Amino acid sequence: MTSESKKPSSAVAGIAGPLPTLQEYKKEQVRLREMIEKQKHLFKKLIQLEDTIIQKEATYIESSPTGNIITGYDNYIKGSSGSAAQRRKLGSIEQHCVFSRSSVSYRPNTGSVD
Repeated sequence: MTSESKKPSSAVAGIAGPLPTLQEYKKEQVRLREMIEKQKHLFKKLIQLEDTIIQKEATYIESSPTGNIITGYDNYIKGSSGSAAQRRKLGSIEQHCVFSRSSVSYRPNTGSVD
C-alpha cells in the first residue's frame, strides 16, 4: 500500500477537511448536552412566566368592569353605556385574554398553553 491510501479520506459524509478527533467529538457531545439542559431550563422558565401572565391577566379581567385593555379603551372612545361591560360578563374570561393568548406556545384548540 502507498502512503496515500493510508490517509483518512476527507470526503467521508461530505465533510470538507480533516475528520474530527475523538476528543473533539466528546467535547461537542458535552456541549450539546449542556445546550439541551439549558433549553429545558429556559422552557421551564417560559412556562412559569406564562402562568404568571395568565394569573395576572385573569385577575385584571375579573376586577375590571370594562373587560380587557382593548375593550376598555373602546369604551372610552365610544362612550361607556354599560353594554360593553354586560358583553364581557356574558363571555368567558379566556375570550378576553390578550397577553396570554399571544404566546408562541399557546394552543387555541385546547385553550391552554403547552
